[in-house]
Amino acid sequence: MEKESSLEEGTELTVFDYITQEETAFKTAGVPIVDGWDFEMHNHIRRTVLYKYGQLETGKTDDKPVENIILPILNVAYRSEDIDVKDIIPYVDDKNNTHKSLLVKKFHDRWARREELDTFIDAVNASRIDFGLGLVKFVGGKPELVPLQRLAFCDQTDILSGPICEKHMYSPDQLMEMAGRWDKDKIEEVITMSRSEKANTQVEGQKAKTPGRYIEVYELHAMCPESWDPKVNDGDPNKWTRQFHVVCYYQGEQDERNGIALFQGTEKESIYDAIKRDEIYGRACGYGGAEELFEPQVWNTYSRIQMKEMLDVASLMIVKTTDAGLAKRQKITDLEKGEILEVEDGKDASQLVLQPINWGVFDKWQDDMKLNARTIGSANDPQLGVQPPSGTAMGLQKVVLAQGQGIHEHRRGIFATFLAKLYKNWFLKNLVDEMNKGDEWIDELSLDEMQWVAEKATKNAGEKRKKKLFLEGKGVDQLQIDEYKENFKEEWLGGGNEKFITIIKDEFKDIPIDVKVNIVGKQKDLANMTEKIVSFMRAIVSTPQMLTIPGMADLLNQVVEYSGLDPVDFSGLKPEQLVPAQPEQAPAQAQAPAPIAQ
Repeated sequence: MEKESSLEEGTELTVFDYITQEETAFKTAGVPIVDGWDFEMHNHIRRTVLYKYGQLETGKTDDKPVENIILPILNVAYRSEDIDVKDIIPYVDDKNNTHKSLLVKKFHDRWARREELDTFIDAVNASRIDFGLGLVKFVGGKPELVPLQRLAFCDQTDILSGPICEKHMYSPDQLMEMAGRWDKDKIEEVITMSRSEKANTQVEGQKAKTPGRYIEVYELHAMCPESWDPKVNDGDPNKWTRQFHVVCYYQGEQDERNGIALFQGTEKESIYDAIKRDEIYGRACGYGGAEELFEPQVWNTYSRIQMKEMLDVASLMIVKTTDAGLAKRQKITDLEKGEILEVEDGKDASQLVLQPINWGVFDKWQDDMKLNARTIGSANDPQLGVQPPSGTAMGLQKVVLAQGQGIHEHRRGIFATFLAKLYKNWFLKNLVDEMNKGDEWIDELSLDEMQWVAEKATKNAGEKRKKKLFLEGKGVDQLQIDEYKENFKEEWLGGGNEKFITIIKDEFKDIPIDVKVNIVGKQKDLANMTEKIVSFMRAIVSTPQMLTIPGMADLLNQVVEYSGLDPVDFSGLKPEQLVPAQPEQAPAQAQAPAPIAQ
């Protein structure tokens, strides 16, 4: 099995030395992507956070105005590429139990709300868009987004193929909650030595003073030498196992950095998974949504700084005069309101007009950078809530909006595939375990669900009625059965759409469950779709006979599909049904004979 690159065979490196060494390397060194381009993940994360929130790498001051053009475009991506929990549909993958899919779906909606799955999905989506990487880990069967700012170090070429170390800041109370899982005596020792300050992996050498105490805790998941595992006596340093270490550090008497192990053990498999946005070979992060806008943001800020400096100069009030004595006698700043100046005969005093003649150049440069950023981020004016330029045709605007949406739909599809993978690998097991405990609750059914359940329940009630009449020795009249079923259905539907749903304990113990993520139509332009449907219906109503022509139904369905609508089944229509009813004509009235000319 492949060893970690920085752990050389035969060395006496400890886990504490290894974490310190790798954390330093992560902050100071990058990895080559191609000739002339190195990737430094620590700086990439830092720069993304700064630029997303309108900050400057050199520090933001009052004389450096910043117009944030990145965040509005990122907001468009968040909305366009989002997936809601309602788009995730678990179902029973068994032909003999498909009727139980409704129970699974309804329980899933309730379970997802309890687990705050929608919030988790939004957080992963934002991280994937911002940094080009969404890192997820599973602890106790629950998902958690790992903020990339929390990484102490990782493999910068492929985050899942190497070690992952997180740096937490725990309060004493939070750390004591881990006492049942980690070494309680060591935890109490660490709390005793803690200080009232809080570190940040993105801020080198600086700590924030806080009202309470915080403890730096490193969580390492990696392939490590067997000798690092305390449960293995005389472990082989040349043999590697997947291990999990939780350690802290404290300053010794000689200011040396000493480590304390709160937990050390082995893992069966990695608890992490990750998704990239626009993958770049050789990089742990894909091409981030903020990263692709760095250049437009830099030059937009540059132009604003230049324009601000021009405004500073233009705002100066400079007086020119041909009266040398006036300039010596008086300063503008010394004058009071209403004061009158005396100017020597034949002399003049007036304000010097300062007009920045290059203002238009920088103004246009700014507009170009904004347009460039919107093009890169596929964020059109309507998506940003900006009025399109005057004279833009409505039809052209719809075409541009649809084309700009295409890349978002593509990325959204990749995100949906990742969520389906998480469900199959992690979520479904937890979901099934919860269902098998049994449950009962009241839920609201949609119209389609009400009708589907009504059909199934009515059919079942009719069969039970038949059996009862047969066992009582009474004749079975199909008309009476049909009437009974109709009354049952009306009574069931009339009871409202809020129904009690019951899952029996272990009902899904041996039933296979699968999941699909429905992303079709999530971002449909409803007004545009309605217009297409109405136009199609008008064409059919005006000339219904066209459907009787061989091959015409298939041709019409191609038109329907290209319009973005769902295909229509015309096979059940009969030719006589397609002939429009002719209006009844009133009987002709007897006309009076024309008068005879005399």
